[in-house]
Amino acid sequence: MSGINTRKFAGTKVHTLQADFESYMSLNDNIYNSQIILHAQESLSEIYAVKKIYINIIMGRIILQIDDQDEKNYSPSDVIEIPGRTRMKIKNRSSYKSAILVMKS
Repeated sequence: MSGINTRKFAGTKVHTLQADFESYMSLNDNIYNSQIILHAQESLSEIYAVKKIYINIIMGRIILQIDDQDEKNYSPSDVIEIPGRTRMKIKNRSSYKSAILVMKS
């Protein structure tokens, strides 16, 4: 799985992605809580959420676009509920790292 570094941190797997969509999705099928670090100006390829998920912004700011809706900015402590069968794009346009926690329901 190129582009992903995985390490254990306080009982949770932490993944550092280099915008590697296919690897993320294969991990996403087996992991219920996943922390994702987006480096400055990094974004994930379009993600299709098969089941309902929650995204918690831990650090930094991200931009999230759900289906064809307008992009929205989110800050730390924001929790976003993403319904199943939804397309989304996650971007970090800042000059700092951002961290999100993705939780399957």
